[in-house]
Amino acid sequence: MSLKSVDEWNQYKISNKNIETIVFKFSPTCSISSSAENRINSWYADLEESVDLNIVKIDVINSRLLSQSLADEFNIMHQSPQVIWLDKNGNIKWNASHHKITKEALEEILNGKKVSS
Repeated sequence: MSLKSVDEWNQYKISNKNIETIVFKFSPTCSISSSAENRINSWYADLEESVDLNIVKIDVINSRLLSQSLADEFNIMHQSPQVIWLDKNGNIKWNASHHKITKEALEEILNGKKVSS
C-alpha cells in the first residue's frame, strides 16, 4: 500500500490499530532504494499468512511533506531508503536505513530478536 499525504497516513493509523506496520520510505530514482524494496518484497512474500503485518510505502520525492512529517512524528532522522517498523501500539520497534535493510534483519525483528548492527 502506498500513501501520499499526511491525511492518508492519519487515516491509515485510525483504521489499522493493533496491526504492526513497516513504513518503507524510498526514492524511485535511487538504486539502493530499489534493492531494499526488492529485499523487503521478497521477504514479505514468503511470510506465513498468519503474520499480521502491513507494509506502507512512502515515495520521498513525490510525498516530501509526508516523509518529513513521519520523521518529525517519530523523532528520527529522515533517510532513504528507510524502514520504520511500528509495533501494534504504533511505537518504533526498529528503524534502519540503506544496506542495513536485509531479509535477515527483518526476520530477526519479526522473531523478536535484537538485530546486530
